Amino acid sequence: MPGANIMDKTIFSTLLLILLAWPQSRVYAQQPVAQLKSHPFEEQFHDQAPVSGRVIAGVTLTGYASSALLSLVLPASAAGSSICVQVMTRNGRYWSKNTFQLPASISATAVSLEYPSEHQKFLLQQQSDDLAVLGTARECSDTDTGTVYLSSTGNERDAEPVVSVFVNSGRSDTYLSVKNDVNKRSPARCQMIQQGRRTGYDTICRIKLSELAASQENLDIKIVRRRYERMLPATEFMLKLPKLD
Repeated sequence: MPGANIMDKTIFSTLLLILLAWPQSRVYAQQPVAQLKSHPFEEQFHDQAPVSGRVIAGVTLTGYASSALLSLVLPASAAGSSICVQVMTRNGRYWSKNTFQLPASISATAVSLEYPSEHQKFLLQQQSDDLAVLGTARECSDTDTGTVYLSSTGNERDAEPVVSVFVNSGRSDTYLSVKNDVNKRSPARCQMIQQGRRTGYDTICRIKLSELAASQENLDIKIVRRRYERMLPATEFMLKLPKLD
């Protein structure tokens, strides 16, 4: 029947268009990507871990879903800027430092990093508290601005997102305070890691986002360390918060 042939051709054409469009729809569903800006890609892997001298090793949002190994969790205002990203494992064996260019517009909170590491397998084997990522608002060759963005190293969403600040305390008692906390709470004592190598960092300070003011966009964070009765120099930075769903 001529009518049946026309209908079959119409159905076939419709199916073909759907199949051709399917790969494109999958691409658009992916996270936006921050492109590597500094070349060559800078990373180091050591059999023997060197001693780290950096107080803040990373600031990570745990409990937030991400489709990439390493992502930044950003406010829309960060779009188009450069970010210096430093990655360190707790045992100190792996370290990297590279500048990334953010997309001109950020329609999704999480932005994946173009991360051509030769040690992907090693990084994938790390637990959430064994990998610290520090993203600062600058080129890596510039002076540190003290403005920090959240990162994500996990792919599972928990009921309550938590900011984890990874600190190289030098085996000292460590406390975190939010200087612009509207509730004016006392500094919170951080938790020292007791197991395994702690060359890169040895302490984790945690902040539950639900305990902060809903309208807060910037957190002025102060890390205080005390060894015996002697206070060590404080470390301060401003943490830029995104709007989470």
